[in-house]
Amino acid sequence: MTVRELVAAKRNHDCILSLLVTTSDLTPPAKKEAEQFKVDYWHGGLNQLLLKVLRSIFNLKKNDRFENLEGREK
Repeated sequence: MTVRELVAAKRNHDCILSLLVTTSDLTPPAKKEAEQFKVDYWHGGLNQLLLKVLRSIFNLKKNDRFENLEGREK
């Protein structure tokens, strides 16, 4: 239902892009609908894991930003 609501809101507000961030994966029908109506979606849990890995690679603390990271690798 969330993908449909986002598609409707995208149409109502004449938006070109839409992004759905979830804490779990989408069901197969929801994935199909998201692809059909060009709704980008991110799995929030995977993004959290990716940020954790990047923080460890660049030796960042939780409140540090991912800006100007040249030369900060371990």
